[in-house]
Amino acid sequence: MKKIYLLFLFFTVLELTAQNFNGGFFAGPLTSQVDGDRLSGYDKSSFHFGFFTNRYFNNNMGFQMELKYIGKGSRKNIDVNKGITNFYLLKLQYIEVPIMLLFKYNDKFTFSAGASYGVLLKAQEDSDGNGFIEPFNPYYKGFEVAGQASFFYSLGEFISAEFRFSYSLLPIRPYPGNQSYYLDAGQKNNLLSLAIYYTFDNQDFND
Repeated sequence: MKKIYLLFLFFTVLELTAQNFNGGFFAGPLTSQVDGDRLSGYDKSSFHFGFFTNRYFNNNMGFQMELKYIGKGSRKNIDVNKGITNFYLLKLQYIEVPIMLLFKYNDKFTFSAGASYGVLLKAQEDSDGNGFIEPFNPYYKGFEVAGQASFFYSLGEFISAEFRFSYSLLPIRPYPGNQSYYLDAGQKNNLLSLAIYYTFDNQDFND
């Protein structure tokens, strides 16, 4: 079912791109942490890549939809000098669909904000350096809803760079025993990402 759903989204992006929408692809690195795992710091590095399509309603406002693979998680290496004696590594792999509102400030800067829905493909956890196991007690949820905010900087007619902040709006994993602390009901993804976006020349599709 997940594969059918993702294929449908992929072909939707391609179809929109062909209907007077702009479209292209992007890729870049990211750094992440999981709030609520009793660790801190953007120590887990990964990458993301995918396709996008967008359209402007006027000279300043528009929207963008993406379909991408993205790696998230958390990491802490042993550092005796800092009192860190336990190794930890969490890898979370998602297929994600962000939908963003775009505000074009000028020819160089564009700001965006929106939300995303992600499907968890795989979760791996290594809590002692002896290899990965599937996390349990409790399990990670099979989906994620996250808020997104970013800005784009134009590097040329078809290329731009983006910096984005993403944070889970709902817990990705409850605390053991479904404990909660006021509004804190579980772990959440927290990440910063960079990406280079390449926009196809629409004339290539119209020739």
